[in-house]
Amino acid sequence: MVRTSHRGGIGAVGSAFARYFHPSQHVRDAHPNEWKTKRFSDVTIVRDGIETVRHKQQRCYFCNIPGINQILYIVTANFKVEQPPAIVFEAERRPTDAPGEITKANNSIDNRRSLQNVEQNVASGRSTNEDIIELRRLGIQVDDDNKPAPENVWAPPQQSTTVGEFFTPTICPRRATGTMMDEQGKWNSCSWDAIGKMSEFDLFRMAFPEAYIIDVIIPATNDKLTNHMTLQEFYCWLGCNFIMCCFEGVANREEWWSTKAISIDEGAPFRLTPYMAKGRFLQLTGAMTYTNNQHLILKTNFLMCVKLSMHSTCTTNPITLQHGSTASMSQGALG
Repeated sequence: MVRTSHRGGIGAVGSAFARYFHPSQHVRDAHPNEWKTKRFSDVTIVRDGIETVRHKQQRCYFCNIPGINQILYIVTANFKVEQPPAIVFEAERRPTDAPGEITKANNSIDNRRSLQNVEQNVASGRSTNEDIIELRRLGIQVDDDNKPAPENVWAPPQQSTTVGEFFTPTICPRRATGTMMDEQGKWNSCSWDAIGKMSEFDLFRMAFPEAYIIDVIIPATNDKLTNHMTLQEFYCWLGCNFIMCCFEGVANREEWWSTKAISIDEGAPFRLTPYMAKGRFLQLTGAMTYTNNQHLILKTNFLMCVKLSMHSTCTTNPITLQHGSTASMSQGALG
């Protein structure tokens, strides 16, 4: 019986014995006990090319095999095409073939619903005029008028009305008032030469209230922690927050510690696990305390709380509560 096989092309489906696919290691890993006798079916051709098989340069099909997450290649003579493609490969095309001709396979409902390309988008080596001639030969009406639509026709810009004119001022308006002077900025603790040799982190620490962090924030936070936080750990925690603020679209901050592979379409762009564990970050965030001032415990009604808030703008205010009691509250005690 004569073996019938269609010509190959992108999207063609066929079958072949597993032992003919290369690299064979992927086939052996997927089917260790039957790779010599198994025949793969529903194999899709994705492209063709030249590969070295048995020490010879041979034309091969590059295929997508169900169950194997790798593109494998096989010599064309060892592959049986059972479902023809929309357009055959250039190497297998005959002189009588019409490039881009609508075939039964290309016009099927399955191909219209397919999530993969089933027809070659661009025929290499062809010009636009040749494509138009070919489409008209197939009975398709083609409008080759490349002129823009009336609403898209370019029009020269209208002459704008000049409002005022530019001129070079003869006096400096800042100096004319006498209240603003041009002075070079300076740091009280370092010279410009010393600052020029500093790293970005040293400059940040120079402008950051580190003494307040050491004297107030870290001790107040450690009161709520069993495993106390150090200054270095505080900077790691602060850096994680800075990084998360620089990227939009990451709604769940736990994605910064996700174990999934990094994707360009979703999730965080990289992981913070090498810098701080997720559990430790959440622990520090929950325990972080920014002041060592004791909060005033209020046991009055809502209107009295509003009254206290209105008086909290002063540094120290004696506040008379209901029933004649007096409390002294520092600025920001309610904040």
